[in-house]
Amino acid sequence: MERVSGIRREKHLHLLEVLFLGCFVIGIIAANLYGRSRLQQYGILNDYFIQQLKYITIEKHDYFIYVLSARAPVVLTLILFGMTPWYRLVNSIFLIWSGFSFGFLCVMAISNIGAGAIWLMMIALCPQFIFYVSGYLLLLKLEEKYQCGKEHGKLGEWILLWGIILLLFFIGFLTEAYLNPGMVHFVLKKI
Repeated sequence: MERVSGIRREKHLHLLEVLFLGCFVIGIIAANLYGRSRLQQYGILNDYFIQQLKYITIEKHDYFIYVLSARAPVVLTLILFGMTPWYRLVNSIFLIWSGFSFGFLCVMAISNIGAGAIWLMMIALCPQFIFYVSGYLLLLKLEEKYQCGKEHGKLGEWILLWGIILLLFFIGFLTEAYLNPGMVHFVLKKI
């Protein structure tokens, strides 16, 4: 039974990878169909907002509250639905939206900023995404373990895993609010 559930888990994780990458490509195609002129005119990556971002000072505590209020509901939704029969559907919807919006954003950034957008996108996503992705992958593993009926394991192990997941997301929130704005500001001044 352990082998069968392990194979099922691997197939599910592979499906999630394909889903994310497929929607990333669809986001790229959708942005290209949307049109370069509209991409350059609207959104936070147009010339006006890029110039504003170069010289703005961000109040980091207020930004942390914003990041917390924007990211925590998503994380809590993934956690809460992860312990229900709908966890695969919720994770699929999350990855569909994430892949599509990331693909669309990449095309928008490149069409508005040029080649420097690749550098900007890498800096804008790091270091917080290291923590977000690690926390999400650990959450997926824990959800699969729970759904396979292994929820009756050692209580200390479960508490430790939940603590690590929450800590990874919280460190992601902190780095996004306190470290990332300075890094993005530095890159914007260079491009």
